[in-house]
Amino acid sequence: MFYLSEKPTVKKLLIQTLLDVLLMPYGWATMPPVPPGLSEYTYKKILTDLGSSQSADYLEQLKLGIIKFLSNDALSDGDTLCPLIVGAADARFAVTNAAELQLRKIMGGIEWENATVLAPLFAVYMGSKEGTPDKHKEPASTRLRLKLLPYICKARKQAILWPISVRVLFDSLYGENTHVKLKAQALTFFSVIIQQVSASQLSVVANVLLTSGLMKLIAESDNEPSLKQQAYLTAG
Repeated sequence: MFYLSEKPTVKKLLIQTLLDVLLMPYGWATMPPVPPGLSEYTYKKILTDLGSSQSADYLEQLKLGIIKFLSNDALSDGDTLCPLIVGAADARFAVTNAAELQLRKIMGGIEWENATVLAPLFAVYMGSKEGTPDKHKEPASTRLRLKLLPYICKARKQAILWPISVRVLFDSLYGENTHVKLKAQALTFFSVIIQQVSASQLSVVANVLLTSGLMKLIAESDNEPSLKQQAYLTAG
């Protein structure tokens, strides 16, 4: 109906706009700070479009409308994956429930070896420094990272983007806002990297992954025995 496959530039802009709105927190306020996942430029634009008079309930309905659009086959399953994951991490149950329902429906149609499909997940997870400072995107919140990383762990072969996968791993293990659940997911991702990434790529970072990754985590996890055990299993 929308023929978006014939308009790649329009499609890309549309998906990004939908994603940005889904990333908006309900308790928005005047600048700063910029919410996780967004840039200053995008945040200001959405604030202007929403207007100060709009309520959190209005934003919830807007997000539900976006999830409904993402569920109507106007876009491919791969195109909707990242926005739906963001929706599934939302603070409002109605949005989370609608996004989770659609995610379950599209899982069988996702090409987990397609780097184009997985790239948005990595981008939202880590943020970016592309463009002018006001267009730099903040990394995802811990809540969203806990939703994103299990799907990133499904990536295969060339969809394990390199070297950003190493950054995802270390930021999940030692980042400022990490915690035990995210560390456990990171160890699962560590195993995926070892299994899926080529030997030539791994050889460059093998020592760093082992010493600054696993061995450091084992040494620092005396108060988290289950995590320490998982790290030993990953090393073995």
